[in-house]
Amino acid sequence: MSLLRMPGRGRKESGAEGTSTAASRVSWRDNLGIQSKIMTALVLMAIPAVLAGAAVVMAGSQAVADTQAMVDQQQNVSLPIANLRTLFASERVQLDRAVMAQDDTTRDNALQGLEMVEQQIDETLAGLTRYDQIVSMPAWDELLAARDEWNAYRDDQFVAIAQRGDVEAFVRADAVSGAALRAKMNSSLDAFEAEIATTTQTDIDAAQVSKQVAMVGVVVILVIGLVGSLFVGWRIARGVKQRVGRVGVVLDAMASGDLTTHVGVTGNDEIGRMARQLDEAQERLSSVLSSVSDASSTVVMAITQMSGASREVIDGSSETATKASAVAASAEDVSRNVQAVTQGAQDMDVSIREISHNANEAARVAGEAASVADHTNSIVLKLGESSQEIGEV
Repeated sequence: MSLLRMPGRGRKESGAEGTSTAASRVSWRDNLGIQSKIMTALVLMAIPAVLAGAAVVMAGSQAVADTQAMVDQQQNVSLPIANLRTLFASERVQLDRAVMAQDDTTRDNALQGLEMVEQQIDETLAGLTRYDQIVSMPAWDELLAARDEWNAYRDDQFVAIAQRGDVEAFVRADAVSGAALRAKMNSSLDAFEAEIATTTQTDIDAAQVSKQVAMVGVVVILVIGLVGSLFVGWRIARGVKQRVGRVGVVLDAMASGDLTTHVGVTGNDEIGRMARQLDEAQERLSSVLSSVSDASSTVVMAITQMSGASREVIDGSSETATKASAVAASAEDVSRNVQAVTQGAQDMDVSIREISHNANEAARVAGEAASVADHTNSIVLKLGESSQEIGEV
């Protein structure tokens, strides 16, 4: 009885019911080679790192750009503010020089210096209006309003008093409103500078928040990418393991003598090709074993026939032995007769030799008689010739 089970009409697939159904679905993973699958998993794992690195670089570049912009803005605002403080002080100095001047030339020079300082102040304020963020500040409006009040009072009071050189009137005008207007202008400048610092700090805080949000986004992208890559890698590894497991089940079945279990794995990768080759090997092996089984049946039948024939040969050999004994007895009689014939032949040989001798003697006598006859014939011929000659005469 054969230990191998041949595949019958119903082919059994490996694994549980439904494994063949899952195996019949060919996905993109089954058409990729093992090396391609590994490279795909590595690429998918590298993509999140690349994206995270790009996000970090972008966030860092943006942070650097924002920081540089804030530094530039701080410099572009702080320097004009400091310059305004200096120009406000220079303006007071030029007024004092004009009032205290001892002659018209010195007074005129001081008043010209005052005009130049006013022009520089106007240019500085105009330069600050380039920044929309500054123009929208309440402190900026307050500063401009305080400056306008001071300009009006200065032109109406201080310049006219300085042109006259009236020191006492200048002191009274300064005590009445001048000092208060200057203090208001300087206070507005301080408030404007404080608001600029507050706005700058707010921008710095916003940049920090943006940086933190960017870092959180980078971490989220990295985590999502790594989780997705691990999931894809797990799916690929799981698919490879399941398909290799089905091949192992078939090999175990073949080792136990079962050729009815087939892999049922599809795909164009190494495992799919190996599964198809294994199925083909099973088919060929089954065909060979079927041929061997048929041949063994034929051999068994031949052995049975040979066994019957051998029994007939044994029975025939007994009869042949009996006949051989009879033949042996007859052979002894024949041998005795042959010996008798042999003796007669020997006697016959002696007689033949005597006959041969007598024949030889007879031949010799016959030869001599032939010679005599030839001689007699020649004599007769001669006599005939002589008789002819006599007749002619």
